[in-house]
Amino acid sequence: EYQGRQEQTIFRPGTLKRYTEYFWRVDQVTANGTVIAGTTWRFETGNGCGAITRQVWRNITGNYVTNLTGHSNYPDNPNLTDTISSFDCPRDWADNYGTRVHGFLVPPISGHYTFWIASDDYSELWLSPTTNPADRIKIAEVPGYTSYQQWNKYPSSQQSSSYSLAGGRPYYIMALHKEGGGGDHLSVAWSGPNFSRCIIAGENLMPYAPDYSWGPVFNSSLLFAENALEGYSYQASVAGTAVALDGEAVTYSKLAGPMWLKVESNGLLHGVPGDGD
Repeated sequence: EYQGRQEQTIFRPGTLKRYTEYFWRVDQVTANGTVIAGTTWRFETGNGCGAITRQVWRNITGNYVTNLTGHSNYPDNPNLTDTISSFDCPRDWADNYGTRVHGFLVPPISGHYTFWIASDDYSELWLSPTTNPADRIKIAEVPGYTSYQQWNKYPSSQQSSSYSLAGGRPYYIMALHKEGGGGDHLSVAWSGPNFSRCIIAGENLMPYAPDYSWGPVFNSSLLFAENALEGYSYQASVAGTAVALDGEAVTYSKLAGPMWLKVESNGLLHGVPGDGD
């Protein structure tokens, strides 16, 4: 898709679809208007994991999370938006600021997971059972301050309950943090099947974007090619050929094709071809 002539040296394509092949070419336009075609590059997106979004609001006094969430610039006007490669923010970064770290958590396998949060000063950890931020619930908090990665200063609030999560399915996750003065830090850890407590790594995190496409991804572009014989009952199935990236169930329907072919919501194909089909 032609993107038009660009005067800037940076082009932001927006959110790209996961597991999708893209082609990229930049042509040079000379002073006299001649177009010199550039090299075509190919790349394929993966599962989107590797980092999580970090936003900062500066010049907000106070130690409480409500000092951040009650400010007029929150949540739409942060002073800084970037990404971090694990759920561990920069230490001793500044004074009088608030932070929101949010995005999607992707557990490696299905099982029960427990979370911890540590910070200076106050902080909260929220988790959604879906990709929808509106479904989030607060699962842990620091009602004061801790030393760096001190997970047990407030045992009744820093550690979450155990949550059953599905492997490969994304869940919205958010940490809110407020720093007044002095030292500052924010870290989130978890434990799960076959591993003990550790900082959540980037390989299990995705940056936040409101327009992610969680639609189904097919295992191959050509599912199968079978001959249906005229006058004989035909049956096949496409069940399992696609997976929804948000973990929801996949249902099937027919958009086009021969009249005799029926497609059930579970992926079953059946019918009897007639004369000339």
